[in-house]
Amino acid sequence: MLYLLHGTDFEKVREKANSLQQDLLKKKPNASIFRFNAENFNQFQLEELITAQGLFENKYIVILDRVIENEEAKEFILKSLNNLKESSHIFIILQQKLDKASLTRIEKQAEKAQAFSADPSIKLGAGKEKFNIFSLTFALEYRDKRKLWILYQTARKNAVPEEIHGILWWKVKNMILSGKAGKYSADELKKIAFTLVSIYHDAHRGLFEFDLALERFILKM
Repeated sequence: MLYLLHGTDFEKVREKANSLQQDLLKKKPNASIFRFNAENFNQFQLEELITAQGLFENKYIVILDRVIENEEAKEFILKSLNNLKESSHIFIILQQKLDKASLTRIEKQAEKAQAFSADPSIKLGAGKEKFNIFSLTFALEYRDKRKLWILYQTARKNAVPEEIHGILWWKVKNMILSGKAGKYSADELKKIAFTLVSIYHDAHRGLFEFDLALERFILKM
């Protein structure tokens, strides 16, 4: 399923995106959240999310935050619109500016498209996010606990716990399925996977704070 939120009033675009995300999480509380922007866009990772099975409820919410500012991402998104539309997961495109041809193509495939216009006299800043949440996966793979903890402190300021958990789970699952355990044994990876699943369930049962549980998980690695 594909949504498009765009317009010169990008503050309202973000507000609507946050509201939509919360509404979707109420319907699918076990959904995992992933976020890409123009800087951290990775075609391989997005291709996998389009077709992959999600954790528990088999649902991902993927935020494509101004990825179309990246020419490589723009080309891939435009040619993958039908796949995004037909995917069992949810993709939300946020964009401040769109050329007419791209807007028309996306609107034709989107379940819902909504525009938010600002006063043209108000100049909006670029506001690009510099933090790449996928950097967590490299620290995890190389078993660099100190770096992973530092990156986690930044991540928790930029993302909800479900998004961070989803990134870590995605990486661990790929390492298990590919047989590339890195600096872990196969048994250690299975234990990590089990721990992540337990954290997810227990946090949603209200047994502890999700973000603190993830931090304890990292510190015990």
